[in-house]
Amino acid sequence: MTVAEPPVQISLQRILVATDFSERSERALLTALGIAHRHGAKLHLLHAVPAEGYGVTGVGMLGAAHFARRSMQRLESKLLENGSLDGIRYQLSVEKGEILPVVSRILEEESIDLAVLGTHGRVGVGKLLLGSVAEKIFRQALCPVLTVGPNFQPHSPFTPRPKSILLPTDFSPQSEHAFPYAVFLARESRARLTILNVMKESGTEAEDHNDRARRYAMARLEKLLADAADLDCESMVETGNPTKTILKVADGRDVDLIILGVRPASLPNRLGWSTAYGVVREAHCPVLTVRSGG
Repeated sequence: MTVAEPPVQISLQRILVATDFSERSERALLTALGIAHRHGAKLHLLHAVPAEGYGVTGVGMLGAAHFARRSMQRLESKLLENGSLDGIRYQLSVEKGEILPVVSRILEEESIDLAVLGTHGRVGVGKLLLGSVAEKIFRQALCPVLTVGPNFQPHSPFTPRPKSILLPTDFSPQSEHAFPYAVFLARESRARLTILNVMKESGTEAEDHNDRARRYAMARLEKLLADAADLDCESMVETGNPTKTILKVADGRDVDLIILGVRPASLPNRLGWSTAYGVVREAHCPVLTVRSGG
C-alpha cells in the first residue's frame, strides 16, 4: 500500500459539532473544544429541530424553535462564563429540519474540515444518532467525522491530545485513505500509533495457511509503517471478530483515539458496516471515521 505524505493535505480549521443540549452531547462538545483550542479552529455549534420536535402546527414549530434558541443561548452563556470559548471564533445556529440533510448542508456550505457528533443523547440530535443516521452521516460526509460514544468519559475540561492512536486496517483503499490522518494526528500529538490487521478465524486444518497469511499481513504492516519511521509505531496482526478485536486492542493499550477508514454509503464494504458502527457505539474513546471518495 503506497501512501502519499499527509501533512499538507489535512486541515482542522473549521469544526462542526452537533448538540442536543444533553449531558452526553456535552462530551462531544468538550472534545470539539479541545481540538478547536489546539488548532485555532472556528467552531460551529449546531442544533437541529426535527419534525417530531415541533409537531404539525406552525405554532408548535415556532415554539420548539424558540425553546431551542433559548437553550442555545444558555449554553453559550455557560461556555463564556467558564472560559471554554476564550480565544475561539465560534458560531451558533438552530436549524429547522431533519438532522441528516441539515448537517450535510452545513458541511458543504461552510467547507467544514471535521464534524463532531455525540451518540445516545435523549432527544433531538442524540436520539436520531442512535442508529442508522449516525452511520449515514459518517458514510456520506466528505470530511472526517469524530464520533463520541456513551462509553467515553473525559477526565479533563477539554479532551487532551491523544497519547495513543489505533488504526485498524484491512489493506483496502479505504484504510489507505485513513492512514494519512493517523500519521498527521500522531505527529501533531506525539502519540504512539498502533496499526492493526484483524484476520478471520478458521479451523485448525488451515493452521499452515494462517501462519503464512499472518506473516504476509505483518510484512504489509511493516512496509506501511516505513512511511512513518519518525513515529513511535507498533504493528499487530490478530485473529477474531473485527469489532470485538478492535475494541479489545483499544482497551488493552489504553487507546485515546481510533481511526477507521470507511466506504461511502453507496458501496459495499469489506471491513463491514456493522464493524464500523459497532466500534463507534462501544468504544471507550472517540472514533474518527474517514470516508474515501471512491
